[in-house]
Amino acid sequence: MHPSGTTEILATKIFETTSAGDSLKFDHAYAPYTDGSTDSLEILSSTNSGSTYTTLVRMWGNNTSGNLNTVAASGAAFTPTGAQWQTKKYALPSGTNKIRFRARSGFGNNLYVDSVCVVNAAAAVPATITFVQEGFYNSSTNRLNAKDTVRVYLRSITSPYAVIDSAKGILDSVSLSVSALFSTAPTGTYYLQLKHRNCLETWSKSGGVSYTKGLTMSYDFTTAANQAFGSNMKQVDAAPVRFAIYSGEINGDGTIDGSDLISIDNDAGNFVVGYVKTDLDGNNFVDATDALIADNNAANFVSVIRP
Repeated sequence: MHPSGTTEILATKIFETTSAGDSLKFDHAYAPYTDGSTDSLEILSSTNSGSTYTTLVRMWGNNTSGNLNTVAASGAAFTPTGAQWQTKKYALPSGTNKIRFRARSGFGNNLYVDSVCVVNAAAAVPATITFVQEGFYNSSTNRLNAKDTVRVYLRSITSPYAVIDSAKGILDSVSLSVSALFSTAPTGTYYLQLKHRNCLETWSKSGGVSYTKGLTMSYDFTTAANQAFGSNMKQVDAAPVRFAIYSGEINGDGTIDGSDLISIDNDAGNFVVGYVKTDLDGNNFVDATDALIADNNAANFVSVIRP
C-alpha cells in the first residue's frame, strides 16, 4: 500500500508493431481495502515508441465494486493465491509498439500485474525444425534408424529464458525434420530448445531465432556446429556434412556420465529389447554399441550448454 496519490508506472520495451486484431493480454490480482479507498489502473498504448500515449482502458476498485477487483475486500495487506488472479484481454490499435501501465493509489490495497503479452491474431503455422540424434543417425543411408517423438520449446532470449511455447512431434527418419506448431507464442526472437528421450538437451545458436506468427519458420541444426548454442553438437557425416545432438543422456541431469553408462550397461547385460531410453541407436536392442556411444561422450565430459 502506498500513500494516496502515489503513481507507479510499468512500461514495456519497444516491440514489433501490432496488426489489426492483435490484443494485449495480462493477469492481475487486487483486493480492495475495507475502508472504501479507491485504487485505479490506467493502461495506455503508443504507436510512436512512447513519445505519446492514448488511453486503452481505465480500471478501478474499492470495497463497493470495480473492474479491478478480483476478490472481496480485505482489511490486511493483500497477497494473492493462485486462485485470486484474473486474465484480461483488450484489443490494441494497429501500429502499437509500446504499452504503459499506470497505477494510482487511493490508499487502498496491493495490486499485482503479471504475464503481460501481446497476442498476435494471425493463425499459427507449423515450424520446420531439422536435427538428428547422434545414435539414431546412419551415415550410410543418410537417414535415422527410426522415427521418434521429440519436443521443441520456444524460450525467451532474456534471462531467466522462460518457456514461451512448446510443441511435440515426430522427428521423421527421412526428412530429418519435425513439424512444430507453436500455437500461443507471439512474434519475436526466441531460443529453440530440443529435448529427446536419450539425448542431451540442446539450444539454438546465440542470439536466438526470429519467429513471425502466421509465417513459416525453418531452422536446421544439422548444417554446422554453431547452429547449436556453444557449438554443442558432434559431426556425424562428412557427405553431406551433418551435425547431431549428443546421445547418451539417460537420467536427465544435463551431463553424459557414469550414471548414464550404468543404466545402459545394466540393460545390455539383461538383453533388454524394445522402446527403451537406453537404446541409443534406435534398433530396439540395448547392447555394446549403445554403451560405446555414451562411453565416448562421458570420456569427453559432454554436458548441456545453455545461454
